[in-house]
Order: sequence, then C-alpha cells, then structure tokens
Amino acid sequence: MRLTDDSVIVTGSGFAPDTNVTVEIHSSVVVLGTVTTDANGSFTKRFDIPCRVGRGEHTVTATAATGQQASTVVRLAACSREEHEPAPVAQPVVSAPAFTG
Repeated sequence: MRLTDDSVIVTGSGFAPDTNVTVEIHSSVVVLGTVTTDANGSFTKRFDIPCRVGRGEHTVTATAATGQQASTVVRLAACSREEHEPAPVAQPVVSAPAFTG
C-alpha cells in the first residue's frame, strides 16, 4: 500500500483469481470501494480517503468474497482538501500480506 495526497493505493496478492475484494478503513468502518483481482489473484487500485475518517492511525483491510483478508496500519494527518479530506503522512510502500492456498 502507498499513500498519496488524499488517497491510498492498495496492492494485494495471494487472493483467489477473478474475485471481488472490498477495501475498508477502520476505526469506524468506512468502505473505500471494491476491486476485482486479476487471473493471478492480485490487484492494485487507488481509493480516495473521505474526511470523516479523521486523523491518526487506522487499519486498511482488504476482504475477498471468499473470506480471505489482509490488513495494514496507516497514519493520516490533518485534512488537506477544501472539503477537509485527510492528507496522509508520507510513508513507504507497504504490501498487504499475501495469502496461500
């Protein structure tokens, strides 16, 4: 996963091929969106982060329709958009745990 100005780029692997994955951010659960894995069970997609998420540490979770799940923690700074969307603190790329079997 990689954070940009007001969004998060989530990368996952090890999921079942051609499977829908729901990406959420937790403290209060906010669904960021869905993505479909490719033939190898991988995906990469940018999701906007709504202001209601707020600043601080949050867990981003990717859950496949099959029940497979991966998550990582991100830290968000104050909102930067005019609508008060949060601006993530710059962090290195973090890959979600891969699943096997």
